[in-house]
Amino acid sequence: MRINETSEDDLRRSQLGDDLLMALISYLYKKPAEQKLPLLQLKNRDMAYVRVDDLDIPRIFHDVLIAFAERRDADPSGSVRKVSAQNGIRFILTIYLSINDVETQTYRSIYNAMYANDRRETFRHEVQHILDIKRFRDKSAVKSTMSNNNYQDYYNSPLELNAYFHNVAEPILNQLRFIQKHPDVFELVERLPDDFRAFLANRLAHLYGAHRAFWKHLTDDNKRRVISRLKRLYDLYQDTYGACVEKHRLSQQQERAVDAALGDVDINTSDA
Repeated sequence: MRINETSEDDLRRSQLGDDLLMALISYLYKKPAEQKLPLLQLKNRDMAYVRVDDLDIPRIFHDVLIAFAERRDADPSGSVRKVSAQNGIRFILTIYLSINDVETQTYRSIYNAMYANDRRETFRHEVQHILDIKRFRDKSAVKSTMSNNNYQDYYNSPLELNAYFHNVAEPILNQLRFIQKHPDVFELVERLPDDFRAFLANRLAHLYGAHRAFWKHLTDDNKRRVISRLKRLYDLYQDTYGACVEKHRLSQQQERAVDAALGDVDINTSDA
């Protein structure tokens, strides 16, 4: 099964992931700092959790429970588990944190952990899995677990291909969403190179960890698909940024014309 997305699809899905992440971080921050999260036990393992009912989020995530579990390795990781519907929950999104004792996980410690960039990337990655699982009718297509260290099959599976694409495209997706929301302050966004090849080379050079492994193990066909999707986003970015530049130029031109006109008019209204 192949995932075919438009740039608008990618932006919408990116926004959904960011909405859920920001709602979670805001919720954690507002809770009493030293209060412990409630715990659930899954496969003889205690996990702190947050029910999305407590968050102001899009309806599509109403059946998701966000859990936090201990994992002693340093690499950020997460997982999505589809469960039999129970109390309205169908998905458990787990983020693994390097905290020694899960029972000491306070709202502030989880907030601090989730503020790290690599945890945010992991969270957004898992959110893409949930969105894909919800829309795939062929449930066999959603399996993406690693078996026998077969990285090629893992990274080229539809689920991982799409989620890792969003990780790779995250910088340009974030910039595009910002410009579209705040066109009047577009200058705050770093201008991308005028040449797509320069942009692509720079982005690939800055991949690290699992993202670098993802690119390394992609088939040639899937590399072309990733590049094609990036190019569509890049073109949309250039068009959007260019439109903001032109609007700003015309606005300044109009202001100068008004100033010049006022300079030619005697606006002294004092009585003779």
